[in-house]
Amino acid sequence: MIYTAVGGETLCEVAILHGFPDCQKLRDANAALKDVESLTAGTEVTIPEKKANLFSKAVEALHKFKRRNFPPPKVEFIKEQGKGYATPPVPEDDSKLTQLAVTNYVSDRGGDGLTAGNFPADSVYRHETLGSNDPDHFKIQVYDNGAKANEVKVDLFALKPAYYKDLVGGIAYVRHHATKYTRPTAATRKLENIVCKRIPSTSYFRSPYLRLVSTEASRAKRPKQCLLVADYWDEGPKTYQKHYTEILHQHIEARYSLQNCPVAKCAALKGANLQSDSSLHLAFYIVNGCGITADQIRKTVYKWSRAALAPANLRPIIDQIATVDIPKNMLCVANLTAARRGFHASGKRDATSPSVMAFTVDGIQLFHSPTAGDSPETTADNVIAKIAAAPALAGYTCKKLRHRRSDVTAVASQVSDPFDILIFKADGKLAVVTNVTSNDRPVAGVGGQSLSRVMNFTLNSFPVDWQPASPEQRILRWNYHTAGAMNMYIVGTPLQPVYVGGTPLDGFSPYGPYAGWVADVGPIVYLAKTGVTRAFVILHEMCHPMMHNTHTTAPMNDAGTQTVELMDGAILTEDQHDATKHIADAPIKASYQLVEESGSVLVDGTAATPAPNNTVTTPVLRLHTVATSYGLLKANQDPVLVPDVTDLPASAADA
Repeated sequence: MIYTAVGGETLCEVAILHGFPDCQKLRDANAALKDVESLTAGTEVTIPEKKANLFSKAVEALHKFKRRNFPPPKVEFIKEQGKGYATPPVPEDDSKLTQLAVTNYVSDRGGDGLTAGNFPADSVYRHETLGSNDPDHFKIQVYDNGAKANEVKVDLFALKPAYYKDLVGGIAYVRHHATKYTRPTAATRKLENIVCKRIPSTSYFRSPYLRLVSTEASRAKRPKQCLLVADYWDEGPKTYQKHYTEILHQHIEARYSLQNCPVAKCAALKGANLQSDSSLHLAFYIVNGCGITADQIRKTVYKWSRAALAPANLRPIIDQIATVDIPKNMLCVANLTAARRGFHASGKRDATSPSVMAFTVDGIQLFHSPTAGDSPETTADNVIAKIAAAPALAGYTCKKLRHRRSDVTAVASQVSDPFDILIFKADGKLAVVTNVTSNDRPVAGVGGQSLSRVMNFTLNSFPVDWQPASPEQRILRWNYHTAGAMNMYIVGTPLQPVYVGGTPLDGFSPYGPYAGWVADVGPIVYLAKTGVTRAFVILHEMCHPMMHNTHTTAPMNDAGTQTVELMDGAILTEDQHDATKHIADAPIKASYQLVEESGSVLVDGTAATPAPNNTVTTPVLRLHTVATSYGLLKANQDPVLVPDVTDLPASAADA
């Protein structure tokens, strides 16, 4: 008869299920399978005829016959809940895992994540609460009723995924191959000869506590218990392999060589995918002249951001990397100093004469005389109308944007939000605005409206302000942004925050007046070029508007000098954190405070007297919640459109 494999079986397993003690006769009958360790789905196996044995036994009596090696040996991933060590032992009651996840813990810590070295060692096989507290821990369990010794050995691999090009409507996408994986050659990406010890009085064997980690530094803390599922930026070797080899696409495989296979070829395999909730979408705009390259951004994101997001089950996707020129196409209406922002027009340049606003667009000078009481939006509409009516600017278009300010309040109905106007040529390119003036003056202290532009845009000492933000910030983000992505603008160094305690951010927390979300654009970050090439700075800064407005204070590293979490404030000056990759999850005790408005309401954190809405969440939960509300997290998609598709295999067959 012919048996069609479902995939993953050994020839010994198929033989045992069909009444043979092992795989020898099946290998003799299937020359093409004489060296295989396990069968792929769809493989046809010829099952030879069984030879009948005659037994002389008394009739009308009960005779018990035991099938050799039955049921077949198997290997699986389990979550250690202690049931395998109960009395009597019930190892089948422990959870079987079909998905694994990268740990959020410092790799040698267990329990609540605060104590160095207390994760159960590789010599510990029993159940330990300190190990099982990690929701991402796992063990390998082997069943083999033919094994005579009290321990067996298993190999563990992080299999490399394959990718290929998929053309959709003439556009190249990256597609993840659903079934093709390659066993690693690097010693750090496999754990060989893991000892699994017998659970007393059973045919079950278990490994010590194991973890998946995403950085070599984490693996090195517990090299016998941590399997590395890192990026492939350094190993590549192809460009597409560097860029697109996702940590969360890697496949984990356990391999157990069957003890009673007569030819020592059969190996029971168990595979598990990594948990992957969704993708975090990013866009980068490099201002021409700052000295940063697109590949420097790719390396930081594809290497370090990937490593840090993997424990949160997230994949970073770069939707856009563009090098952009300094734009000069914005007019600012009513954007004077703090004392006069947003005033309505007085319509006067002095006590008796009307005021005049002048501006030049691509060499064409235009004028507008505002009417007393015109709001900034009315003036913006009138300026746009002047541009549309100019014959020399036929086909030019404008975009009106409200400059939302938290410090503008109504005074005698003469104060409202300022407005910005972006001007574009007929072909969509950016126009150039020059010679901008306004002589609209306040009358009796009321009114007076400005018309201005960005005069002295600078890469270095770039002006970073809260909302209200500087014109330089606005002209960048309103001209260059990608919908549904975290937009990041790379400028010079250093940045010059005008607020106290500055960081290279415009937009700080997800709450209150310092909201990281900007109308018309979404979440944004301005980053000095010095931060681009440093391991975790890009992700640290992005996580401010996605997570919280203060830095972490716990858990601390082994030396007690800094935290082991991505959001430690020292990340701005120090990259050598013990575990900077981690975005903590329960039950790790990480300390944050998230304050709304001026500190009157503690939104998330701890306080001696809990304030209203004082809900303590985990950083992972907050990251998912806030990023989802921004529209940055999307369901994993295949294929993925990326801006730098290079040297991909042309088809699935070539992958």
